[in-house]
Amino acid sequence: MTRKFFLPLMILSWFLSACSSNVKISADNLKAESYLQEDYDSTIFYAEKNLRTYSKDHFHSYYLIAAAEIKKKDYKSATVSFLKSLQSIPKNSENDAYRADILFNIGKIFKLHTNYQQAIKYYKLSESYASEQDLSSIYYNLANAYKKNNQPDTAAHYYTKSLRKAYHAEDEIRQAKVYLQLGLVYKAMGNIEEARSRWLTIVNNDRDTSATYAKYRGKALHNLGDIHLQAGEYKEALQYFKQALAVKIQPTNQFNTLLNLGLTYDAMEQPARAHPFYERAESYYPLVDTYAEYIELFHYMDFSYRETGDYELSKAAALRFYEENTKFNATKQAQISQYQAHRVEESIAGYESWVAYQETIRQYRYAIIAGILFFISLIVFGIPKLIKLIKTKRRHEEVLDGLREILLDTEKVVNNKAVE
Repeated sequence: MTRKFFLPLMILSWFLSACSSNVKISADNLKAESYLQEDYDSTIFYAEKNLRTYSKDHFHSYYLIAAAEIKKKDYKSATVSFLKSLQSIPKNSENDAYRADILFNIGKIFKLHTNYQQAIKYYKLSESYASEQDLSSIYYNLANAYKKNNQPDTAAHYYTKSLRKAYHAEDEIRQAKVYLQLGLVYKAMGNIEEARSRWLTIVNNDRDTSATYAKYRGKALHNLGDIHLQAGEYKEALQYFKQALAVKIQPTNQFNTLLNLGLTYDAMEQPARAHPFYERAESYYPLVDTYAEYIELFHYMDFSYRETGDYELSKAAALRFYEENTKFNATKQAQISQYQAHRVEESIAGYESWVAYQETIRQYRYAIIAGILFFISLIVFGIPKLIKLIKTKRRHEEVLDGLREILLDTEKVVNNKAVE
């Protein structure tokens, strides 16, 4: 099963399952669910209304609120709503699928915000409640988080676990996705042969002829070409890149392969044959989702045109590179400024918390001072008195022991006289 945020089918399954159990679905939650795909505010309105009027269906309400908040990109509030939903779920094993789904989505939120440690934590919690059919997806996302967290060995371990589950489920698409990522992990670890083996497995599988599988086959062919390009094996690289170009669907994948074809011909000192591929790659903007690579394209075009003496085209490419790079840096700086503003807000919030803490300390300072003085007086006066009492008790005991000895001696003397 391919997991995404808030699939309508998942929400529907919640309601159907709840209808078949003891939890009755409220009319307000049904309305909230009906608005989820188009009117997020109405979803939140009716779900919150249910929280005020209905007691047994709160976990559905919080889940729907979280779903709407994700749609509005309010991830912080969504996380809180998911946690409230988790706390409100009736405590029985019949609801484990709901717990797994909530924990999984919280993990995805943390991964989206590059907090991979927290993502890993919630994915693992999700694993403990998940059904067998969902484990492949959880292991795959766990592996992705470990990969992003620079833990390639652990990533490879979880990709392998995901692959086993995918084979058991006979899920060809999941197998292709895992093999693709496993290859990237092995390549990053310097194990090129293992990477090549994983990608060839995708390429050589002719059982699945769907467009979705073709997308992964195209990516695998591109990665194989990239291995040969980096190794200086240009003929093999051209072969794989051209095969990839024939099966790829997504514009970004087409762009990357066209760019690499141009780079391969430039590396073979055939710049004239590189130009058509660069120009075709340029036409994919703004469909390319990696803007930095798009900017680099103009740098390569500038170099390639100079090699063939096309100085006007070289100048135009150089100017375009400068313009796009300036625009990109300005956008990046704006993002940094926004991040810094967010950090300032966090600092202000931290300062306000500190002020509140200081005010609490001020309100209770007299009690604190009295407590401190009590302990000091106990140390200064109480302990010496205690020692004195102990010593006095010991002296009393010594006197009593002496009196007992005198009495015993006296009794002996009296007894001796009586015998005489």
